[in-house]
Amino acid sequence: MYGAAFQRSGGAVIVYRCRRGSSLNVTIRLLEGGPSVMRELQRVFEDAPTYAHRITRALPGPADAQSTYTALPEGKCYDDKFVFGIYLAGEMLGVQI
Repeated sequence: MYGAAFQRSGGAVIVYRCRRGSSLNVTIRLLEGGPSVMRELQRVFEDAPTYAHRITRALPGPADAQSTYTALPEGKCYDDKFVFGIYLAGEMLGVQI
């Protein structure tokens, strides 16, 4: 892996890229939760209902993307929360919270 940039403000930033010479164009970006990102994130949840069910014991709901940003563990604040999008060739295909 290469390209270790991280920046909280200023929108989505590439954090890592695939190794040099790889034919894959995978990026991990810090997500800020704007409208277009929320639509992409909701699509990812809805496209993987089996995964959602295994993790939450429920099928994806219409507000799962929003909940990703608003739900906090006890004792944590929003400055502690980071949501990363995993992209392949520019399309979000996963998320890391």
